[in-house]
Amino acid sequence: MNRFRWDILLLTVIVIAGSYLLWSSSPDSVTAENPLAIIRPVPVVHGTNERQKKPIDGLIETPPAESLRMETVIRVTGLKPQPGSLRIAVFESPDGFPKSEQSTKTTVIETNGEHLDFSLSLPVNHPVAIAVFQDLDGNKIISKSSIGIPIEPYGFSNNARGLLGPPTFQQAVVRINEGQDRLEIQVR
Repeated sequence: MNRFRWDILLLTVIVIAGSYLLWSSSPDSVTAENPLAIIRPVPVVHGTNERQKKPIDGLIETPPAESLRMETVIRVTGLKPQPGSLRIAVFESPDGFPKSEQSTKTTVIETNGEHLDFSLSLPVNHPVAIAVFQDLDGNKIISKSSIGIPIEPYGFSNNARGLLGPPTFQQAVVRINEGQDRLEIQVR
């Protein structure tokens, strides 16, 4: 009976240690020294077998969705009809959202109308959040009142609004799907 307890204890330690190794490894740390690292699944699509040039019933692996990009037309409405610039910050992860200096890409476009159309290359089927504001005074930051409320027009993808501040990345996130080539953001 004592031998049985030691076997169970040893088996439990092995399972816990193996689980720790698998779950503590980052997906990007797959090396010869760390063969147990978790590997991200690769999306698959129906297609043809390139070698045989005929349809197959199975699935073919494609590159991860974040590498597929598509030109997307973005319409920003509600702008003040006066000269200024529209500052656009694109975030492909929640890191730093909505601070434009920490965005994946920042674009500045001159504007003087009530709406503006422009296009950006965005990843297909990958979470993206966009923050925009109309810089009317040219100071390159969103101007705020004495109590911290923005006084220049601003908006977010998904027309998200936060309760007592900016929305979260999850509230503003959109996913561009193939065939979807337009987004609209309303500033206030």
